[in-house]
Amino acid sequence: MKSIKSSLPLLVVIALGIVADVYLFNTTYHPQSPATSTTSILTFPERIGNVTVLKAYVGNEGIEKIKSIHWDPEALKGLVNGAVVIYSDGSIAWIAELKSPVIAKKLEDEMVNRIAQLQGKLPYGTPIPHQIGNTTFYIIPDVRDRVHILWREGRYLIWLELGSQGVKVLNAYIKYYWGK
Repeated sequence: MKSIKSSLPLLVVIALGIVADVYLFNTTYHPQSPATSTTSILTFPERIGNVTVLKAYVGNEGIEKIKSIHWDPEALKGLVNGAVVIYSDGSIAWIAELKSPVIAKKLEDEMVNRIAQLQGKLPYGTPIPHQIGNTTFYIIPDVRDRVHILWREGRYLIWLELGSQGVKVLNAYIKYYWGK
């Protein structure tokens, strides 16, 4: 099996192809969309081909799960809603809804900068930014041969850890959250 380092260029090309496809052909129609009220439970793709949800933490449980995972829970002061979704292929999604797009952008910047600053102390490699339209997608390699994708859509911050069907999961999340 190839290591993530030797496969990263191919993964970047595949991820960018998916992003470009969704950006060019799917930016106006959202058959499903996340909840728009900060008091509602966030929704997410529940079935992606043969990939199903094994466990989902939503609402207050989702917020607490995100805080327990994040290295600096104090940085999440603007968090108003959250979900953590574990899929059958090993993919994991963290969806954080923040009070405003400005707060979400600030948290995104802090996360990317912190990951870059802590090289060698965290399992993550340097975030690789890719600008598509008005959205920056960060592809983040992992020393455990995993790939993570981070991006912001309005007040939503989405982090995906890709499993064996990660390309399908990434495609579904981009279609689901694009333009929110």
